[in-house]
Amino acid sequence: MVDYSEAIEAHLIAVQKHSFEFHDIVVRIRSMFLGTCSGLTETVKYGGIVFLKKKELIGGIFVYREHVSVEFSQGASFADPGSILEGKGKCRRHIKLHGLEEVETRQVADFIARACG
Repeated sequence: MVDYSEAIEAHLIAVQKHSFEFHDIVVRIRSMFLGTCSGLTETVKYGGIVFLKKKELIGGIFVYREHVSVEFSQGASFADPGSILEGKGKCRRHIKLHGLEEVETRQVADFIARACG
């Protein structure tokens, strides 16, 4: 059986090897998810860290070559007056982050709170 904490630690080490700044972004966003949502579980899946609440996927953090993507499973239902969320899918929306400062300027904490509902 896989120890999820070991899988997450290994994933974070791999992200840090890719980019120190992206590692800092992932750590900050992960802390936001875990600090905002009670009863949240996390695991490494689909190449990133995903978060589940009552066994339902609510979001995730994925690292790409040039950005970090914060995914929201029900993001299409979120109010987004600043048009920050991207994507055209039926339910899912995401935010692309290129630098640590964008975690604040792109209102990631607000969207995480909505995802935690």
